[in-house]
Amino acid sequence: MPQLLDRRRSPRVVFIVLLAFALGPYLQSAFAGEGDEGYGNERKETTIQHDGWSEEVLDTAARIPVQQGGRLKPLLTYARFTLLRMHGYGVYRKDKGTDDERLIGPMEWLLDVLFVPEVAMHYECFRVQDAGALIDVGLEKLTKGKKKSDRYTFAQLFPAAQTIVNKAREYEKVEPRHQTGVQRQVLLMARNVDEFYRLMRFMDFARMKLDLSSSPELQRIFDGKAELRASDLLLGSEALLGRFQKLTAGSSGSGELTGEAKAIRDLLGEAEGPVSRASALRIIPPAGAHAKDEGWYSPASMSSLAPTPPEMANLLVPLERAFDARLDGAAFQTAIQDFQAQSKKLAEARDEYDKIPLEVTLFDLSPFSWALWIWVGAFIVVALSWMWPGARWLAWGAMGLLVVGLAFATYGITLRCLIREKPPVSNLYETVVFITAVAVLSSVITEWINKQRIALALAPVVGALGLFIAGQYETLDAKDTMTPLVAVLRSNFWLTTHVLTISIGYCAGLLAGLLGCVYVLSRAFDFKTKDTRYYTSLTRMTYGMLAFGLLFSLVGTILGGIWANDSWGRFWGWDPKENGALMIVLWSLVIVHGRLGGYFKAFGVAMSSIVLGIIVSFSWWGVNLLGVGLHSYGFTQGVYSGLMTFILSQCAVLVTGFFWHFFVRKEPTRLAT
Repeated sequence: MPQLLDRRRSPRVVFIVLLAFALGPYLQSAFAGEGDEGYGNERKETTIQHDGWSEEVLDTAARIPVQQGGRLKPLLTYARFTLLRMHGYGVYRKDKGTDDERLIGPMEWLLDVLFVPEVAMHYECFRVQDAGALIDVGLEKLTKGKKKSDRYTFAQLFPAAQTIVNKAREYEKVEPRHQTGVQRQVLLMARNVDEFYRLMRFMDFARMKLDLSSSPELQRIFDGKAELRASDLLLGSEALLGRFQKLTAGSSGSGELTGEAKAIRDLLGEAEGPVSRASALRIIPPAGAHAKDEGWYSPASMSSLAPTPPEMANLLVPLERAFDARLDGAAFQTAIQDFQAQSKKLAEARDEYDKIPLEVTLFDLSPFSWALWIWVGAFIVVALSWMWPGARWLAWGAMGLLVVGLAFATYGITLRCLIREKPPVSNLYETVVFITAVAVLSSVITEWINKQRIALALAPVVGALGLFIAGQYETLDAKDTMTPLVAVLRSNFWLTTHVLTISIGYCAGLLAGLLGCVYVLSRAFDFKTKDTRYYTSLTRMTYGMLAFGLLFSLVGTILGGIWANDSWGRFWGWDPKENGALMIVLWSLVIVHGRLGGYFKAFGVAMSSIVLGIIVSFSWWGVNLLGVGLHSYGFTQGVYSGLMTFILSQCAVLVTGFFWHFFVRKEPTRLAT
């Protein structure tokens, strides 16, 4: 033991030995389920009066950097997706049913959970979509008077927390595709309850005030302080370790500690629980000798450092002050600002902070939401122009709204590119947003060329629908949409060439299908039957989009094969995603050859383009639901219903077209292009 505790040895080794002494008496109770951290020992909190946080506090807290999922992000982003996953919405209706009812955002919700958990534990923010999950974990009493899909509080779910965890451990062994709805709900409930619990207890280290009044020896180590906090313990860790080493230098390690050594062990044992629970958020940037480490620290993981760099330990001081002043608005604001400023300084020293303000701006501005509603407004203006065809200012107004909405969407895409330092398409969410923007841009250009108001009417529908789908996908997945890419995708060259090219091909194929729907439905419902120019323009636009999509799909598929050969050592492997891309190219060639050979007239081009749209949708989303192949990324529960709804709607248009063509039309349709 003496040589193991030699001062020349690593201080981390000394700390491990110290922990062994300190935690020994607590191991038995911890393994027996009697420790302070166990679910069954959640302490009862007294409800306090809390009036909310100021805008200055919320703005400052939003800009606190936190590391999660392999990347650094604002605390606002973490709060947003955490609330979205638990609650199903990005906002929470606080004090529902009372005179004080109001909507609070994700940042205010998270601050409530962290600093006033006594209040937040009674928020109905846990969405359970199948009441059978509650019955499965023994909470059937909660379902009385509730809907099948409803929301509950942490206080209501907590009594069955251990049962929920045990059931989740059982269900996670089942493959996701074979899990029942109840099993998926139990798994989600377990994750949400666990994360909420860890957030509630995160600030326990700030509650901790260790009494040293009866130990003059320990007071001397900590500069005469009679009361010790977590920050003091970390700042004095080096002196504490040195003193403990000196006291145990002649010990064999098997004897019972006495006197000051025992006081040090008991002190660490008392502090271990509150500090170890502060693990939910990695908000401490590495500093000092640890500055080169990639990972950030939580207060819990920081306690394993020996000694702790003072820059890191000092970050706990404003958090402790913030907790003490949680009901004092001005003092709390000052403490939070101090913490944000210190963490920003350490993050900037690592060149890791510059993207934080951009991401806060992205979520505060919500450019995609603005674009969606602007395009909805554009559609209303277009509809008004149908009622007053002579009012050209309405058409120009709709065009202006389309351009403004496109500017918002482009701004959002640009911000995401700057934040990620990646091209605009790197995951499924981004493909929806990018393809939507490209579709609106293509429609605007088409309308500018032919001025038939066909593309003008289609553009806002496509734009609003595309961004609505993107929003629903984000809500459904409830995951950060800017997570780091898997290794094979970390190539800006191939993301820029292959992915952008194939995405533009998807966009053109879908637009061709939608234009085909417009043609078929116009014919079936006798819309402008005598206006040959209208149908000729539709056919030309459909065929133009088809040819445009064929070019980009073909080039994108070839580039994808080159990328596959570079990454996986083979150009083609009959992967479902590769097969889908091939189907798009082959079917587009069928339409082009059918048109050039005279086999397809205008109606045939429209009908076959609708089929192309179905193929594109399956290649884009469907293969991800198969769960097989190297391209099966981005699996999302619930996408199947949306995909099938789209496919069935397109099939309904095809059936309508066949019925009109064979049973309703009175003379052959020969609209040459």
